[in-house]
Amino acid sequence: MKLDIRRALVLVLMGAVLVTSYVWLQGLFDGGDTRKALRLVHEYRAGAIDAAIAARHAGHLASPPEWEAEILSSFWGHVRVHGRVFLDDGRALDYQFDTNLSDLSIHPGNEEGKAVLVGLGVAAATPTAAPASP
Repeated sequence: MKLDIRRALVLVLMGAVLVTSYVWLQGLFDGGDTRKALRLVHEYRAGAIDAAIAARHAGHLASPPEWEAEILSSFWGHVRVHGRVFLDDGRALDYQFDTNLSDLSIHPGNEEGKAVLVGLGVAAATPTAAPASP
């Protein structure tokens, strides 16, 4: 009887270590993907996206854009990058760009993102919708 309890305890501990290792490792991959997506947006055409956003709101920005990224699909390497811009009149705009890390492409995530990309001469595309969670 004691041997069965010991085996069960070892199995539970091994399972806990396995789950903890998986979560930690996936967090490293997700962190790398978000950093890569942010870098892709900032370095796109030598910083053209940041410059285009600043030009659209010349003289009316309360602060520089605040950038963050969220994983849409870890498997496919799809990451949405948000650039929040706060204007002098108190309004906030959210520029969204969907990045595909597999082919290093950028697509508009909303109408504001589309306007920036069209202004840069990128072929007009419809904003992409966030994929449904599996």
